[in-house]
Amino acid sequence: MKKQYRVIKQYIGNTLQAEKLKKGEHVQIIKYSSPHSEWDNWVYCTNGDTYEHWTPIQLLNVHASSAIAKDNYDPTELSAHIGEIIIADYELNGWIWCYKQHDHTYGWFPLNHVQFIE
Repeated sequence: MKKQYRVIKQYIGNTLQAEKLKKGEHVQIIKYSSPHSEWDNWVYCTNGDTYEHWTPIQLLNVHASSAIAKDNYDPTELSAHIGEIIIADYELNGWIWCYKQHDHTYGWFPLNHVQFIE
């Protein structure tokens, strides 16, 4: 059974239609997240064209300042207001890939903005 969460802090995600990273696609790494922050293991990277987003390092084969995507990745962030219920598919690096219960809109949402519903 998937985990359910109640939003306890509003988050407004990216509003632009996010381009997806495709498996096997090459990217240049622009910067790494701080290993001492709550957002550890994220890299900001670009394919030099349509993709420029924070990406989980676990989804990349990193070679110095470049990388190759191990799998497809959708960087869309979910916007949600306090009290909304979201359903998580999985957690990664302080974020959850999830959807809103009422409309099934998918995206990433920060784990520190929700409370687990038992």
